[in-house]
Amino acid sequence: MDLWQVEQIPDSDSLFYRFPVGVLRADRMPFPGMFRENRGSISTDWEKYSTANETRARQGRPERFAVLRLIVGGIRAIDGLTVSHSPTQNVEGLPDNRAHSDIFGLELPAPPANPDLGRKERIRTELHQRFNTWEIPPG
Repeated sequence: MDLWQVEQIPDSDSLFYRFPVGVLRADRMPFPGMFRENRGSISTDWEKYSTANETRARQGRPERFAVLRLIVGGIRAIDGLTVSHSPTQNVEGLPDNRAHSDIFGLELPAPPANPDLGRKERIRTELHQRFNTWEIPPG
């Protein structure tokens, strides 16, 4: 089976961001610190190839996750963030998740000569201001 082609994601499209409910604060509401990189990016699913429910269930035990909808243009409008479609393959090298997409830029790979120590917190706050309503709330 061939691997899926990388596509350009339009600004008007949405990404689904799955977050474990066990890490939520007591009020179970979205908060800035929930936007986290895992292996160099914020991992999401593109709505073109996934639904919020499919994203929630992707790792099993869907009741352990809530899902936010992020609008791609709103992400790209935040200085330093980029969005890339990045379909994944399983351990056998076969196509696994056509919807997988990455948000890059929350964390810098290496500190610049003049580090902006508040950069990550500003980006997280801006993401939270734009995207703070659950698509699928915590159960």
